[in-house]
Amino acid sequence: MVETERWIHTRSDGAIKINRGCVVARGVLRGHNGSWIIGFNRRLGKCFVFEVEL
Repeated sequence: MVETERWIHTRSDGAIKINRGCVVARGVLRGHNGSWIIGFNRRLGKCFVFEVEL
């Protein structure tokens, strides 16, 4: 039996609504075959875009 690669792909992003200063971060984790593992979406309140991207 040959061992297949096992990895998790992460994708994340942040967005800000300039006129309100509302910041949101979101992301998803997917398995090596593209299957969805878990996702998240979180309102962060007011902060800098740089902080969201971190």
